[in-house]
Amino acid sequence: MQSAGQFLVPLSAFFDWFNTPGIVAVGVMLFILFKLRANYLLRLSPDITPEKFNIGLGVGSALSIVSTLLLTTTSLMFLENVVEMTGVGVNPDRAHSAGIDQNRYPSSVGGIAARGLGTAAAKNKYGQAVIVVSVLLLVIGAGYAFTVLNLGFWESFLAMSVGVGLTEELSKAAAGLLVLYMIFDTKSLSEFQFRRVVLAAFGIAGLGFGAGEALKYFGEYAHEGHGAFVYGLRAVYCVTLHGAWTLIVGGMLATSLPQDPKLLENKKIDTFYMLLLASIPTAIAHGLYNTLCSQDSILFLLWGGLSIFVAFRVIEAFLKENQEESKPPPLPS
Repeated sequence: MQSAGQFLVPLSAFFDWFNTPGIVAVGVMLFILFKLRANYLLRLSPDITPEKFNIGLGVGSALSIVSTLLLTTTSLMFLENVVEMTGVGVNPDRAHSAGIDQNRYPSSVGGIAARGLGTAAAKNKYGQAVIVVSVLLLVIGAGYAFTVLNLGFWESFLAMSVGVGLTEELSKAAAGLLVLYMIFDTKSLSEFQFRRVVLAAFGIAGLGFGAGEALKYFGEYAHEGHGAFVYGLRAVYCVTLHGAWTLIVGGMLATSLPQDPKLLENKKIDTFYMLLLASIPTAIAHGLYNTLCSQDSILFLLWGGLSIFVAFRVIEAFLKENQEESKPPPLPS
């Protein structure tokens, strides 16, 4: 997603891709997904059967999109507040593509929400965590609202990183954590096998999000009359890019997550902070990518390609670790 409220559309919009270009694009996307599984994910873990892969894609897509939907809703609650605070006009094209009707969201809603979150934080036994989550929601909400304003490059970069990048990368990371412990028997793995499985699980979650998001975009493309190149770019490049960013997050968490998921039961707050911190670098990369797209700069292809290259290098590094650990110790001289 590139701006506020882009998932706040009628459910039927997700099925508007059901036309000849859309069906071909979905077919290409599925081919790419299973090629990525065969060429990269299976190298990380041969245990990724087609059934597990499909389950992981479904879980990653559903959880990521639902989480992002809940977070993006806050952007509409704060849209009028942000417009009044900055004095910057709304970009009508972006607002239209995001499906935003400003008249439906009065400026008082944001203030009411902020006071309500503060009250909840004061009364909750996990007050510190509630405050952090509340602030995060408010910042993300404002960030998304900023994405539909007429902003310069750096202002747009900041808004995209906080409002779009952080939202999606944190949501995908949470989905990756669920996929990890849901489809893999992590307790039966060796340490290096577990680290590689973390990469695979997070990569699958990111690919699932990218695939779910692509269906929505294919529906938009049908109404806007885009050609085969745009469909192909979304089906191949953007879906892979989502998987790459989330896999990079998994690489940063591979040595921190426990193999036994029960060890996380009493560390929910610490786990949230861990996911949040690991998501920040890719959120910045995501924000820059979206800013380049919004500025119609061809550099978005180079920046996205660099992200995918880094993800492939992370995979190779973890596979090399496996090879080095499997070597027999040198014989004494």
